Amino acid sequence: MANCTNSQRNGSHSLHAFPKKNKNLAQEWLVKCKRQDFVNIRNARICSEHFTPEDFEVDFRAPLMGWNARKKLKQGSTPSQNLPSGRVEVLTERNQRAQKRRHDEAIKELISKCPWQGY
Repeated sequence: MANCTNSQRNGSHSLHAFPKKNKNLAQEWLVKCKRQDFVNIRNARICSEHFTPEDFEVDFRAPLMGWNARKKLKQGSTPSQNLPSGRVEVLTERNQRAQKRRHDEAIKELISKCPWQGY
């Protein structure tokens, strides 16, 4: 999710993998992420803060057995909470290199068109 900094290490939220069997649902999740950089949906996760409490199955066994209840998404759930408002560009190292390369090429093109370039 663009602008989300949550990970397994910082908080009481859970991370959820993109749907693997339902490609249309996975695409819907991807659109809601609003990321401009490449997202590998085989490895990417979305944290529980982007889902409503109703999106999760209730595990009645966990409290009875003294286990910590795991948050499991109901089938067909989509992220709907704390979504980015607009398309967000995440400047990864790859994006930064590409941006610098485009900038350098534009400068070279401008210099090549200058009338005093041969002097």
